[in-house]
Amino acid sequence: MVCETQWFFKIPLQIFPLIFFIFFATFFEYNLHSVAWRLSLSKPFEVIHQLFSKTVSPTLRFCIITGLLGSLITFCLLRKEWMLGFFLTALFTLAYSLPLIKRNGKFIRMREITYVKVFSVALGWSLITVIVPLLPSANLFSREEILIIFLRRFLFIYAITIPFEIRDMEREKNYGNVSLPMIYGVKMMKVVGLIMLLFFCLLSAMQEKYFSFDIVSRKAIFYPLVISALSAAFLILFASDKKSNWYLKFWTDGTMVLQFLLLLLFNQ
Repeated sequence: MVCETQWFFKIPLQIFPLIFFIFFATFFEYNLHSVAWRLSLSKPFEVIHQLFSKTVSPTLRFCIITGLLGSLITFCLLRKEWMLGFFLTALFTLAYSLPLIKRNGKFIRMREITYVKVFSVALGWSLITVIVPLLPSANLFSREEILIIFLRRFLFIYAITIPFEIRDMEREKNYGNVSLPMIYGVKMMKVVGLIMLLFFCLLSAMQEKYFSFDIVSRKAIFYPLVISALSAAFLILFASDKKSNWYLKFWTDGTMVLQFLLLLLFNQ
Protein backbone atom coordinates (compact mmCIF):
# COMPACT_ATOMS: atom_id res chain seq x y z
CA MET A 1 0.00 0.00 0.00
CA VAL A 2 2.87 2.40 0.74
CA CYS A 3 4.56 1.45 -2.52
CA GLU A 4 1.27 2.12 -4.32
CA THR A 5 1.09 5.61 -2.80
CA GLN A 6 4.66 6.36 -3.85
CA TRP A 7 3.91 5.02 -7.33
CA PHE A 8 0.84 7.25 -7.73
CA PHE A 9 2.78 10.37 -6.84
CA LYS A 10 5.93 9.36 -8.70
CA ILE A 11 8.01 9.39 -5.53
CA PRO A 12 11.23 7.31 -5.67
CA LEU A 13 10.66 4.11 -3.70
CA GLN A 14 12.11 4.50 -0.20
CA ILE A 15 12.99 0.90 0.65
CA PHE A 16 15.18 1.83 3.59
CA PRO A 17 14.36 3.06 6.15
CA LEU A 18 10.69 3.88 5.38
CA ILE A 19 9.48 0.53 4.06
CA PHE A 20 11.64 -1.35 6.56
CA PHE A 21 10.17 0.60 9.48
CA ILE A 22 6.58 0.02 8.34
CA PHE A 23 7.33 -3.67 7.86
CA PHE A 24 8.89 -4.14 11.31
CA ALA A 25 6.25 -1.99 13.04
CA THR A 26 3.43 -3.97 11.39
CA PHE A 27 5.20 -7.25 12.20
CA PHE A 28 5.56 -6.15 15.85
CA GLU A 29 1.93 -5.01 16.19
CA TYR A 30 0.46 -8.14 14.60
CA ASN A 31 2.40 -10.45 16.92
CA LEU A 32 1.96 -8.28 20.02
CA HIS A 33 -1.79 -8.35 19.37
CA SER A 34 -1.75 -12.10 20.13
CA VAL A 35 -0.80 -11.48 23.77
CA ALA A 36 -1.98 -7.88 24.24
CA TRP A 37 -5.32 -8.90 25.77
CA ARG A 38 -3.45 -10.23 28.83
CA LEU A 39 -1.60 -6.97 29.53
CA SER A 40 -2.61 -4.22 31.95
CA LEU A 41 -1.42 -0.62 32.37
CA SER A 42 -1.65 -1.01 36.14
CA LYS A 43 1.09 -3.67 35.94
CA PRO A 44 3.64 -2.40 33.38
CA PHE A 45 6.32 -4.94 34.33
CA GLU A 46 3.79 -7.70 33.75
CA VAL A 47 4.54 -7.26 30.04
CA ILE A 48 8.00 -8.79 30.45
CA HIS A 49 6.64 -11.57 32.64
CA GLN A 50 3.93 -12.42 30.11
CA LEU A 51 6.37 -12.29 27.21
CA PHE A 52 8.68 -14.87 28.79
CA SER A 53 5.95 -17.04 30.31
CA LYS A 54 5.31 -20.59 29.11
CA THR A 55 2.01 -19.49 27.55
CA VAL A 56 3.94 -17.59 24.85
CA SER A 57 5.63 -19.83 22.29
CA PRO A 58 9.34 -19.27 21.52
CA THR A 59 8.40 -18.42 17.92
CA LEU A 60 5.91 -15.73 18.95
CA ARG A 61 8.38 -14.34 21.50
CA PHE A 62 11.08 -14.16 18.80
CA CYS A 63 8.72 -12.39 16.41
CA ILE A 64 7.68 -9.77 19.00
CA ILE A 65 11.27 -8.99 20.03
CA THR A 66 12.49 -8.92 16.41
CA GLY A 67 9.64 -6.62 15.39
CA LEU A 68 10.31 -4.27 18.32
CA LEU A 69 14.06 -4.06 17.75
CA GLY A 70 13.62 -3.60 14.00
CA SER A 71 11.06 -0.84 14.61
CA LEU A 72 13.30 1.04 17.06
CA ILE A 73 16.39 0.86 14.85
CA THR A 74 14.68 1.92 11.62
CA PHE A 75 12.65 4.61 13.41
CA CYS A 76 15.87 6.36 14.44
CA LEU A 77 16.88 6.55 10.76
CA LEU A 78 13.65 8.16 9.53
CA ARG A 79 13.27 11.78 8.45
CA LYS A 80 11.86 14.09 11.14
CA GLU A 81 8.54 14.50 9.32
CA TRP A 82 8.07 10.74 9.23
CA MET A 83 9.11 10.39 12.88
CA LEU A 84 6.37 12.75 14.03
CA GLY A 85 3.75 11.14 11.79
CA PHE A 86 4.60 7.60 12.83
CA PHE A 87 4.82 8.53 16.51
CA LEU A 88 1.22 9.77 16.44
CA THR A 89 -0.06 6.84 14.37
CA ALA A 90 1.82 4.41 16.64
CA LEU A 91 -0.16 5.63 19.65
CA PHE A 92 -3.35 5.22 17.66
CA THR A 93 -2.36 1.72 16.48
CA LEU A 94 -1.25 0.49 19.90
CA ALA A 95 -4.52 1.73 21.40
CA TYR A 96 -6.24 -0.83 19.18
CA SER A 97 -4.44 -3.74 20.88
CA LEU A 98 -3.45 -2.38 24.31
CA PRO A 99 -5.79 -1.12 27.07
CA LEU A 100 -4.97 2.60 26.70
CA ILE A 101 -8.49 4.07 26.66
CA LYS A 102 -10.28 4.75 29.95
CA ARG A 103 -14.00 4.03 29.82
CA ASN A 104 -16.43 3.54 32.71
CA GLY A 105 -13.62 3.51 35.22
CA LYS A 106 -11.44 0.89 33.51
CA PHE A 107 -8.93 0.77 30.68
CA ILE A 108 -10.05 -0.95 27.51
CA ARG A 109 -8.73 -1.50 23.98
CA MET A 110 -10.07 0.37 20.98
CA ARG A 111 -11.08 -2.93 19.40
CA GLU A 112 -13.57 -3.43 22.25
CA ILE A 113 -15.60 -0.37 21.19
CA THR A 114 -18.17 -1.72 18.73
CA TYR A 115 -18.52 1.12 16.23
CA VAL A 116 -14.88 2.17 16.48
CA LYS A 117 -13.13 -1.15 15.84
CA VAL A 118 -13.33 -1.50 12.03
CA PHE A 119 -13.26 2.27 11.54
CA SER A 120 -10.00 2.52 13.50
CA VAL A 121 -8.37 -0.23 11.42
CA ALA A 122 -9.28 1.48 8.14
CA LEU A 123 -8.29 4.92 9.42
CA GLY A 124 -4.97 3.70 10.86
CA TRP A 125 -3.95 1.88 7.68
CA SER A 126 -4.95 4.88 5.54
CA LEU A 127 -2.95 7.33 7.64
CA ILE A 128 0.12 5.09 7.68
CA THR A 129 0.07 4.16 3.99
CA VAL A 130 -1.09 7.46 2.45
CA ILE A 131 -0.68 10.52 4.67
CA VAL A 132 2.55 9.80 6.59
CA PRO A 133 4.66 8.73 3.56
CA LEU A 134 3.65 11.98 1.81
CA LEU A 135 4.52 14.31 4.70
CA PRO A 136 7.95 15.44 3.40
CA SER A 137 6.55 16.30 -0.04
CA ALA A 138 2.83 16.93 0.57
CA ASN A 139 3.06 20.53 -0.65
CA LEU A 140 4.02 19.28 -4.13
CA PHE A 141 0.63 17.64 -4.71
CA SER A 142 -2.95 18.87 -4.78
CA ARG A 143 -5.07 18.30 -1.69
CA GLU A 144 -7.81 16.88 -3.90
CA GLU A 145 -5.58 14.06 -5.20
CA ILE A 146 -4.33 13.23 -1.70
CA LEU A 147 -7.89 13.24 -0.34
CA ILE A 148 -9.20 10.98 -3.12
CA ILE A 149 -6.44 8.41 -2.60
CA PHE A 150 -6.88 8.58 1.19
CA LEU A 151 -10.66 8.04 0.97
CA ARG A 152 -10.23 5.26 -1.58
CA ARG A 153 -7.69 3.51 0.64
CA PHE A 154 -10.01 3.87 3.65
CA LEU A 155 -12.96 2.35 1.77
CA PHE A 156 -10.93 -0.58 0.46
CA ILE A 157 -9.39 -1.45 3.84
CA TYR A 158 -12.74 -1.13 5.59
CA ALA A 159 -14.30 -3.52 3.05
CA ILE A 160 -11.66 -6.26 3.34
CA THR A 161 -11.79 -6.03 7.14
CA ILE A 162 -15.40 -7.26 7.14
CA PRO A 163 -14.55 -10.95 6.43
CA PHE A 164 -12.30 -10.86 9.52
CA GLU A 165 -15.16 -9.41 11.56
CA ILE A 166 -17.43 -12.23 10.38
CA ARG A 167 -14.79 -14.84 11.23
CA ASP A 168 -14.26 -13.40 14.74
CA MET A 169 -17.92 -13.31 15.84
CA GLU A 170 -17.72 -16.33 18.13
CA ARG A 171 -14.45 -15.22 19.69
CA GLU A 172 -15.78 -11.71 20.31
CA LYS A 173 -18.85 -13.22 21.95
CA ASN A 174 -16.62 -15.26 24.28
CA TYR A 175 -14.72 -12.09 25.24
CA GLY A 176 -17.98 -10.28 25.98
CA ASN A 177 -17.55 -7.88 23.05
CA VAL A 178 -20.24 -6.93 20.54
CA SER A 179 -19.20 -6.65 16.89
CA LEU A 180 -21.08 -5.14 13.94
CA PRO A 181 -21.98 -8.52 12.34
CA MET A 182 -23.52 -9.55 15.66
CA ILE A 183 -25.70 -6.42 15.67
CA TYR A 184 -26.68 -6.08 12.02
CA GLY A 185 -26.13 -9.62 10.76
CA VAL A 186 -23.62 -11.14 8.36
CA LYS A 187 -25.64 -10.38 5.22
CA MET A 188 -26.00 -6.69 6.06
CA MET A 189 -22.27 -6.33 6.75
CA LYS A 190 -21.51 -7.95 3.40
CA VAL A 191 -23.79 -5.36 1.76
CA VAL A 192 -21.87 -2.61 3.59
CA GLY A 193 -18.60 -4.03 2.26
CA LEU A 194 -19.93 -4.09 -1.31
CA ILE A 195 -21.18 -0.49 -0.98
CA MET A 196 -17.73 0.54 0.23
CA LEU A 197 -16.17 -1.06 -2.83
CA LEU A 198 -18.72 0.62 -5.10
CA PHE A 199 -17.70 4.04 -3.78
CA PHE A 200 -14.07 2.93 -4.12
CA CYS A 201 -14.70 2.35 -7.86
CA LEU A 202 -16.50 5.68 -8.23
CA LEU A 203 -13.55 7.51 -6.68
CA SER A 204 -11.20 5.63 -9.00
CA ALA A 205 -13.24 6.75 -12.02
CA MET A 206 -13.30 10.31 -10.71
CA GLN A 207 -9.55 10.35 -10.24
CA GLU A 208 -8.85 9.02 -13.73
CA LYS A 209 -11.27 11.45 -15.36
CA TYR A 210 -10.72 14.66 -13.42
CA PHE A 211 -7.43 14.29 -11.55
CA SER A 212 -5.17 12.56 -14.06
CA PHE A 213 -1.46 12.80 -13.43
CA ASP A 214 0.76 14.70 -15.85
CA ILE A 215 2.73 11.65 -16.95
CA VAL A 216 1.34 9.07 -19.37
CA SER A 217 2.49 6.09 -17.30
CA ARG A 218 -0.11 6.84 -14.58
CA LYS A 219 -3.21 7.07 -16.82
CA ALA A 220 -4.55 3.51 -16.50
CA ILE A 221 -6.02 3.72 -13.01
CA PHE A 222 -9.66 2.70 -13.24
CA TYR A 223 -9.52 -0.86 -14.63
CA PRO A 224 -6.81 -2.31 -12.37
CA LEU A 225 -8.50 -0.82 -9.29
CA VAL A 226 -11.91 -2.15 -10.36
CA ILE A 227 -10.45 -5.64 -10.87
CA SER A 228 -8.96 -5.56 -7.36
CA ALA A 229 -12.32 -4.36 -6.01
CA LEU A 230 -14.18 -7.20 -7.77
CA SER A 231 -11.72 -9.69 -6.28
CA ALA A 232 -12.35 -8.25 -2.82
CA ALA A 233 -16.12 -8.29 -3.43
CA PHE A 234 -15.99 -11.99 -4.32
CA LEU A 235 -14.13 -12.77 -1.07
CA ILE A 236 -16.60 -10.70 0.97
CA LEU A 237 -19.60 -12.46 -0.59
CA PHE A 238 -18.28 -15.91 0.34
CA ALA A 239 -16.94 -14.93 3.77
CA SER A 240 -18.15 -16.93 6.77
CA ASP A 241 -17.11 -17.78 10.32
CA LYS A 242 -15.88 -21.17 9.03
CA LYS A 243 -13.24 -19.86 6.64
CA SER A 244 -9.60 -20.76 7.25
CA ASN A 245 -6.75 -18.38 7.95
CA TRP A 246 -5.60 -18.92 4.35
CA TYR A 247 -8.87 -17.45 3.10
CA LEU A 248 -8.40 -14.34 5.22
CA LYS A 249 -4.69 -13.73 5.72
CA PHE A 250 -3.58 -14.87 2.27
CA TRP A 251 -6.45 -14.30 -0.17
CA THR A 252 -8.32 -11.40 1.48
CA ASP A 253 -5.25 -9.51 2.66
CA GLY A 254 -3.63 -10.46 -0.64
CA THR A 255 -6.01 -8.18 -2.53
CA MET A 256 -3.81 -5.28 -1.40
CA VAL A 257 -0.81 -6.85 -3.14
CA LEU A 258 -2.95 -7.70 -6.16
CA GLN A 259 -4.09 -4.08 -6.44
CA PHE A 260 -0.52 -2.75 -6.65
CA LEU A 261 0.61 -5.44 -9.09
CA LEU A 262 -2.37 -4.74 -11.38
CA LEU A 263 -1.53 -1.02 -11.42
CA LEU A 264 2.03 -1.84 -12.47
CA LEU A 265 0.82 -4.33 -15.09
CA PHE A 266 -1.72 -1.99 -16.69
CA ASN A 267 0.76 0.86 -16.85
CA GLN A 268 3.69 -0.87 -18.53
